[in-house]
Amino acid sequence: VTEAGTVWSGSIKSTAGLAVLLSEGLGDTLRVSLTGNPVEEVRVGWQILASLGLRRRGVEIISCPTCGRLEIPIEQLCHDFEQALAHIDHPFHLAIMGCAVNGPGESRQADIGIVAHHSGDVRVYRDGEFWQKVNYDDLLPVITEEFNRKWEEAKTAEGMQEAG
Repeated sequence: VTEAGTVWSGSIKSTAGLAVLLSEGLGDTLRVSLTGNPVEEVRVGWQILASLGLRRRGVEIISCPTCGRLEIPIEQLCHDFEQALAHIDHPFHLAIMGCAVNGPGESRQADIGIVAHHSGDVRVYRDGEFWQKVNYDDLLPVITEEFNRKWEEAKTAEGMQEAG
């Protein structure tokens, strides 16, 4: 079903080949073949499952498509957060929005939402409510720390459910 390729092209080929089958409930094993580091094959496989709503693992980042109102470097910020939060295996949502037009609405739907503001700071929402203003330079450590805290809470809650 799949064909090896670079991470970019192989991911697209694999998604096109597997999505139809998986969405119809066909198959119980997933294999993505990519040229390069096999860790990327696993990451792409998990992302395909998450995109189809079949499995969720880790922090899903929702970001804006970058228009002329962009107040922060969204693409770099998304990349930085993907790396900083890669160790978290509990399903969470992080919204990274570049302006205050659509940002607050999208951020309220995420576990944590970031909205760039024209004043230079970033407005952060947590669990649907405004939480705090953060200086852009402090954003990565503040949000990473909060996700680590939420992850610890989730693990504790899961442990209590298993014990109960």
